[in-house]
Amino acid sequence: MRQAFEELVPSVSTKSTPATRPITRLIHHTARFTSAPPTIPRPGRPTVQVTPRSDNTIEPAWMFKCEEEVRSTPCIADDRLYIGCYDNNIYCLDVNTGQLIWKYPTEGGVPGTPTVWQHLVIIGSEDYRVYGIHRSTGKVEWTFATRGRVRSSPRVHSDRVFIGSDDGHIYAIEAHRGTGVWRHATHAPVRSSACFLDRLLFIGAEDGMVYAVDISTGEVRWRARTNGGVVSSPAIYEESVICGSMDWNVYAFEAGSGWVLWRFRTNDRIVSSPCVHERYVYIGSVDGHIYCLDAEHGKLVWKYKTEHQVTSSPWVENGYVYCGGVDGYMYCLDAKKGELVWRYRTEGSIPGSPRTANGLVYFGSLDHYVYALPAQVEPPSSFRRYP
Repeated sequence: MRQAFEELVPSVSTKSTPATRPITRLIHHTARFTSAPPTIPRPGRPTVQVTPRSDNTIEPAWMFKCEEEVRSTPCIADDRLYIGCYDNNIYCLDVNTGQLIWKYPTEGGVPGTPTVWQHLVIIGSEDYRVYGIHRSTGKVEWTFATRGRVRSSPRVHSDRVFIGSDDGHIYAIEAHRGTGVWRHATHAPVRSSACFLDRLLFIGAEDGMVYAVDISTGEVRWRARTNGGVVSSPAIYEESVICGSMDWNVYAFEAGSGWVLWRFRTNDRIVSSPCVHERYVYIGSVDGHIYCLDAEHGKLVWKYKTEHQVTSSPWVENGYVYCGGVDGYMYCLDAKKGELVWRYRTEGSIPGSPRTANGLVYFGSLDHYVYALPAQVEPPSSFRRYP
């Protein structure tokens, strides 16, 4: 239920400024070294298959080594890349070179995706807090305390931050100062992240529900039950809300009422979040496939088989689908045909999602690295703008 914020935990005092360390190498940057960067073994060689336009091997433009697993998805803004890590740090890197600009240490792992709003980068941590950090300096401007680990990613709408927590609540936080506005109680951890249509936010929870909540008041307009937990983050297509569930299904709900418009069954659980592009939905499944569905009717367009589970969420750019796998590969597929363009192997699983900018694709891996690979963003010969 909705609760007034007089009952909530107050914001926590801010911390000191994180230290900034100089970085000297282009291809291989690390956050920890003394006089010279260490020699680190190269990751697995990329494997190129099937398509005639992928004759060359893929070499990273740069790599940055963190101190622990990188499960976070990068956020890119103004030539800076922001990403969380399980070494408890939030990193700010130069998007072109991978050099460290600053890092801020929280007191827990940071699996979520940062978001940029005005002069702040906002992110949650498993130390139960949400942070508002100055983008330029790395200084914390505010923190907000929940009562559980924060694995949901923040979303900003109407000058408010909306985020879930393992304490079972959806929170609305004033973005300027980090003060609470309202919270709504679900019955399980909220690790999904919100999307918006008009004055409603849509978010899933591990109680199996997808919630539609008024962004001003925190009142629930509707909730729709699936038969499994909802870790997947919803996406909007026209007047429908599309989301995956641990019951193996992808759902499309009518945004105004919560009625099920269609559902598509995969062969295992869905942790991945849908990426809606044009009139198509791209999503991964624990069954090891990356799927492309028709967003209007939920019909299968194509599916691509990887070598392991797919918990990463796809990203579509200029006719290509980029998606990581538990098999350690970053895949680049033709968005129309589902054919492999290239794949690049890291030394760890890739649970986070990629992002593209400046002709590069950026992502993190459980091998502790953040990667920047050539995205090859020229449209493939088969690509045509969808009608």
